[in-house]
Amino acid sequence: MEKILDLLKILKDVDKETAQKICFNPEILDEHFYINERVDHHICVIKKIINDDDIFKELILNFEVPIEVLTKKIKNQTCNNCTLNCVNKIHPAFNIASYIISINIQNRVSTASETSIRNLLLNCLSLFSVENNRLNYNYMKMHVLFSDFDIAQENEILEKNNTLSNLVYLNELHDLLNTLEIRFSNILEKNIKIFQPRKRFIKGKEKYYNKKLVLDEKLKSLNLDTDLETPFEFINNFDKVDKNKIYKYFKDNLVLKGYLSEIDLERYLITAFQNKTLLSEKLSFKKNNIGKITNIFYKYYYELASKPHGEKTKYAELLGNYFVGFETKKVKNNFAKNF
Repeated sequence: MEKILDLLKILKDVDKETAQKICFNPEILDEHFYINERVDHHICVIKKIINDDDIFKELILNFEVPIEVLTKKIKNQTCNNCTLNCVNKIHPAFNIASYIISINIQNRVSTASETSIRNLLLNCLSLFSVENNRLNYNYMKMHVLFSDFDIAQENEILEKNNTLSNLVYLNELHDLLNTLEIRFSNILEKNIKIFQPRKRFIKGKEKYYNKKLVLDEKLKSLNLDTDLETPFEFINNFDKVDKNKIYKYFKDNLVLKGYLSEIDLERYLITAFQNKTLLSEKLSFKKNNIGKITNIFYKYYYELASKPHGEKTKYAELLGNYFVGFETKKVKNNFAKNF
């Protein structure tokens, strides 16, 4: 798109004779689009994408002009076994428009299916009209077609990524479209709104993913996301709480908050919950905030284990017996104070 914008600026400033040369022989713009060695003439590229000789032949005959009229046309090498000689006797207006279409199409070939690319091409080629014996092409509608196509492709990308990645992607895309819109408007000296459909699409998707992000966080805080499985073998022989809930709870509250390493969490859960034995040496917390850590273990006892009757000491031992700086008796007393 940046190169298309630069081309618009170039065409706006060139004289009539140069503009005619470009219309008669648009391949002279190849260098501008970094095409150093063209394999096929752009008309041949279109033929390959259409992949239907009858449709292509009808298309060419509709835009054919006598070859003697094209005095400024550089003679191109025709394809092998070609009887149409289309590359040398096509209408200049069709020539330059089809060139720009082919450039836009080729930028999207690698990310879309052959069927979708073919349909996009045929739709773009339907935008020619004749007024007062003059062949015209609706470039604005062409941009709308490409915009709609890009929206569909962007929607597929969003379906494959997570919420945060999508918000970053949408923000970058929105900034890009704003820049392109400003450049288009400055070059053409009028307010251009060809990117509005995509900008509305982005705005709607950003609203959706922002709401989804908030909802996901609420679900996480309510501990409804219980599908997280432990990355190591672990059986809960300590109580009746699901082992995945145990792992998730202590990972969220000890590991992710910087109190304990993932390795020490694994040692702790296997020793205290699976084997129900003691360690040769107690584990140490990275941050020694006694109040907050005690509260984490009290909430496990009170909320996840549902405060089983007569087992307060047993749950106080989960902290007092395994971590430096904590004694079971003091932990139990704090539990009794509804810590």
